[in-house]
Amino acid sequence: QVYNPAYELVQFNVTLDVANTWRERLGMGRSQEYDTIRMNLAEMPLTAMPDVGQLYNGNEACLPNLYTQGAVNCKPLSNHPGVLGALGAMPGDRYNVNISVMNSTLSEIIQHWGWDHCWGWDEPLAALSALRLGRSNDAMDLLLLNATTNTYGPTGINQPGKGGGLISAYFPGNGGTLLVVAAMANLTGRTSTGFPPFWHVQTEGFNVPY
Repeated sequence: QVYNPAYELVQFNVTLDVANTWRERLGMGRSQEYDTIRMNLAEMPLTAMPDVGQLYNGNEACLPNLYTQGAVNCKPLSNHPGVLGALGAMPGDRYNVNISVMNSTLSEIIQHWGWDHCWGWDEPLAALSALRLGRSNDAMDLLLLNATTNTYGPTGINQPGKGGGLISAYFPGNGGTLLVVAAMANLTGRTSTGFPPFWHVQTEGFNVPY
């Protein structure tokens, strides 16, 4: 049972807004129905942890929350940390994502997530969220995280270990990593984030809409 999933709520909001932008470009005008649905979407579900404060929950039916072993209606501290996608994969800062709460959520996930029990694109997803939050050092640390799911073979292909086995080629891991590096290159020299300063990176010609 899933109810009001955090990432998908932002995803629905973004996609309906984009659909209306396309309608406007085609001279069709905005759909009032799309905007009404967007304006009536639930807020991202919140939870709280002792000594941590408010965090985003995976979905409203995930009880007691995503960060407690044994929680129901979600996979606590394992699988995809999808809640981070609300800012990492989506421009959630323009769609009511609370930056302070997301900062706390990212910190909790970095510290406690079962990174050996997720997938090879989850570290890049978390890194993208860190970039959005101006945490370039955390973004780089996540890309280089020592986890079985963040393993790359001699050919450079992501080969995450799952359940004692090894996936021979997991291209979402590679795609996610390339996207993070491109986003870092795009931001370096333009903002205070991007590649960490001690990397002394020079970039040119990157124009990533991120």
